[in-house]
Amino acid sequence: SVATATTTATLNAAALTAGAAYTWAVATQDANGWSAYSAERALSPIAPPTVSSVTVSSPAGDLSPTITWAATAGSGVLTAHQVWICAAADTDPTVSPLWTSGVLPNAVSPDTAPSSTAWTNGASLKAWVRVWQTGGVYRTLSSTAFTVSWTPPATLTVTASAASSPPTV
Repeated sequence: SVATATTTATLNAAALTAGAAYTWAVATQDANGWSAYSAERALSPIAPPTVSSVTVSSPAGDLSPTITWAATAGSGVLTAHQVWICAAADTDPTVSPLWTSGVLPNAVSPDTAPSSTAWTNGASLKAWVRVWQTGGVYRTLSSTAFTVSWTPPATLTVTASAASSPPTV
């Protein structure tokens, strides 16, 4: 029951049981009383997928992070996934990702991001994984923060000698 002048109502999903059959109908009230109820509609909630263990690894000397995760369907079949790498402070991976896999038509782990100039030495990043199942229902989870780090090559030292002919560098 919603006691305000609104055209929407939100129900806490925890109040419903996945797979159980429910019906809903709507009636409105004004100064003249209650309207008749609308026709009943069926509702069968589905459990969303779970995503766990989002981890990032990168072979030594390789700036191609590999993102691994585990996913399980809730009430359906896993259908797609997407991976993002963002700044660790980002709270929404879709706003300004440094890299994204795009939506891929499977839920197979792992994904490897290409070596990229977007990585900044010492940057703190997070990987995010979103997994979809039938019905368009999805779940998103991020990794813990990780740091991109590499040792740059030593500065090149050049000496010239005019004593030889021709001069050597």
